[in-house]
Amino acid sequence: MHRAEIAVNVWNQKLSAFMKGLEQDDDSHGWHHLLRVRTVALQLAAGLPCDEEILTAAAWLHDLVVLPKNHPDRKISSTLSAERAEKLLHQMGFPQEKIAAVCHAIAAHSFSAGITPETTEAKIVQDADRMEALGALGMLRCFYTSGRLGRHLMHEEDPLAKERALNDVEYALDHFEVKLFKLEERFNTERGRALAHLRTEWLREFRTLLLSGDEGALQVAKSCERAGRESKKLFDGEDPFAKKRRPQPEVYFLDEFCRWKPKAAGNFIGQLASELP
Repeated sequence: MHRAEIAVNVWNQKLSAFMKGLEQDDDSHGWHHLLRVRTVALQLAAGLPCDEEILTAAAWLHDLVVLPKNHPDRKISSTLSAERAEKLLHQMGFPQEKIAAVCHAIAAHSFSAGITPETTEAKIVQDADRMEALGALGMLRCFYTSGRLGRHLMHEEDPLAKERALNDVEYALDHFEVKLFKLEERFNTERGRALAHLRTEWLREFRTLLLSGDEGALQVAKSCERAGRESKKLFDGEDPFAKKRRPQPEVYFLDEFCRWKPKAAGNFIGQLASELP
């Protein structure tokens, strides 16, 4: 193993352990989210000229500061994360000459920050984090967050906003059109755009099922929203489908959903399994 690979592995272990030790109430920005972002980032980076040490640090630390979606400082949370990461990396002895690049990647990763990623590492981390908003995982996060914020699932009379203005502050389904369907156009890497397109198509198909009254799609959306209201966790990151543990439907949304064994909702379970590391 080359010295650079050893350094990447060392920092991966250090930063993973540090983030795992932090209490994170927001299930969509916890340790397993960070693990998925790091995993996808490495996949997108294959064959591209980038520094994996910078990439690894930015992936693990990009959500050091997490603010609720309705918080007035939400738009600067990535900047706050970058500032905190800079201090932390200095304290931990991270290579000084790479800290600025890590902090730029962290600050630029957020959709709402509006900061253009200037480096390959920043572009990859932004793509990897945005990927979480698409596909089955993105659908879960959308409805789960809606439940936490007390929003409606959809506008009952005009769910596609044909005769009203879109309002994703009030209606979760509006968020698909306001933000999620537009994301694939904003990916930076070739691999990122290809994967984002596939996940966006799945989201479109799920919305079609949901609006058609498909029982499975309705169960997924409503139970996920309820899980957010009840502050349940989406799933056990170590064993999402309870293959090696006793199901805990009172704790995890996915355990409860799988217990019902509803008819497939756009191959929801299969799609989710393909998105989890």
